[in-house]
Amino acid sequence: MAINVNTVYTTVLSILNKEQRGYLTPDEFNKLATQVQLEIFERLFDDYSQYLRMPKLEAEFASKVDHAYEEIQFFEETKVADTVEPPNIYTQPDSTGVVELELVFEGIDVLDGVQTTTPVTGSGSGCDLELFVLGGNVENFTLITPGKGYKVGDIIASETGLEPATFRVTALTQGVYRLGSVYYTLIPSSPEISILDKRSYKQQVLSPILQPSKNFPIATYQQDKLEVYPASFGIANVNDVTFNYIRKPKNVVWAYGLGDLDQYIWDQAYTGSSAIIPSTGSQDFELSDNFQTEVILEILKYAGVIVRDPQIIQAAGQELQANEANQKR
Repeated sequence: MAINVNTVYTTVLSILNKEQRGYLTPDEFNKLATQVQLEIFERLFDDYSQYLRMPKLEAEFASKVDHAYEEIQFFEETKVADTVEPPNIYTQPDSTGVVELELVFEGIDVLDGVQTTTPVTGSGSGCDLELFVLGGNVENFTLITPGKGYKVGDIIASETGLEPATFRVTALTQGVYRLGSVYYTLIPSSPEISILDKRSYKQQVLSPILQPSKNFPIATYQQDKLEVYPASFGIANVNDVTFNYIRKPKNVVWAYGLGDLDQYIWDQAYTGSSAIIPSTGSQDFELSDNFQTEVILEILKYAGVIVRDPQIIQAAGQELQANEANQKR
């Protein structure tokens, strides 16, 4: 179960305000929370590597190896190539394609059918939507192609209409953070593609007995692109290659509306009429709630720097050291 962003923020504020030590604004909290989540996320891989070198404990629920993998697997994705350059160059999935949109303006005299969008804000391209139009206005839509180069909050417009319909980007594709394995799904057995450096590739293709084949494909990997050998047997397609990878956690966001006294109110409890900031709403931590205590302490440690209180930094640091020592005991 993910850590609730409001629980963490209110806990941090309660500790900071207990002795009038200072205040952490939502923007400051969001930046610290995202940084802390990334630090803990990156440490998971170091812990997993360390535990693999230790004798495995077979007791149920007590295996550190299994626990570390359980935390990591939440971020595991399997997707086809983002683009293909014939005959054999495949681009790994990126993190700038559109996944979710919200309709901002229904448009006037918009035509039905599949339409390529144009950016009103931002610089993305290639997002295609199928529009369902009634009386010249967009009633509903379906995402056909995610495109690339977008950011959350970008506004895009339909290509037709006296006044085109507009849409706000609310979520993006999750690209490769750590590449795992790649499979040649062009053939039914879907063999794993061996990724080699340039030197090893040259040695293998020159060997009379190590020539790559469709059952034993190889590839070189450079600038997020995979050059696969042998090349596709026919017209190259993004579905020829499948990437298994770990994605990056989403940024943590505590979104809010302003109350009558300009106080911050969590968006999921807000009933006022002012705009939600940011408009995309809140995003919980993606770490499991096993890390809730550590997340709070790490945020407090950084918060001590912001409010210039060394006692907060020292207290949070000592508690974190005690927790770490207990885990490794």
